[in-house]
Amino acid sequence: MFTSRTAFVLVTWLAVVGTAAAAPPGISVRESKVAATSEGEVVVDVTPDAAYAALADYGRWSAIFPSVASAQLRSGSGDTAVVEITSPKGKPYTLRFDNDRKRRIVRFSQRGGRVAGDTTLTFIAGPAAGQTTIHARLHAAVVGPASWFVGSARVRRKRQRALSENLVAIAAYLATPAGP
Repeated sequence: MFTSRTAFVLVTWLAVVGTAAAAPPGISVRESKVAATSEGEVVVDVTPDAAYAALADYGRWSAIFPSVASAQLRSGSGDTAVVEITSPKGKPYTLRFDNDRKRRIVRFSQRGGRVAGDTTLTFIAGPAAGQTTIHARLHAAVVGPASWFVGSARVRRKRQRALSENLVAIAAYLATPAGP
């Protein structure tokens, strides 16, 4: 069964649209060749370093993502950290980060519950000076007995919607004065 916990994992990353075909202008979302994985991209008008810094600052997540009420560093620091995210309904979720500052990659995973999920955000130079292409990759699969009841097409739609919504949120945040 697809629960609110499952939805939160998907919406935490990559919180409106239905499928990849309905992605807002400027955002592309597609299914990857890798099983249970969707990918998306958006171009923003900030440098790759500024975009990376904003998303690697876990304290900003409640300002970036509507599905995040708060984010607390629980252990580690900087690029290798464990962060507890709290939903607007007060549910906590633990994300494990393993970022790569030199290559400007934010990478995190969540385990436990009915969904195994991994997200990677890569910030690369965009098509023009001062722009960044954000490439997002979300792997999320329903695991355990719940997988017997949830079809892969439904999970794919939710992954793609989550990617689209969160890329919209990231682009909107980076376009504000508070963003970069």
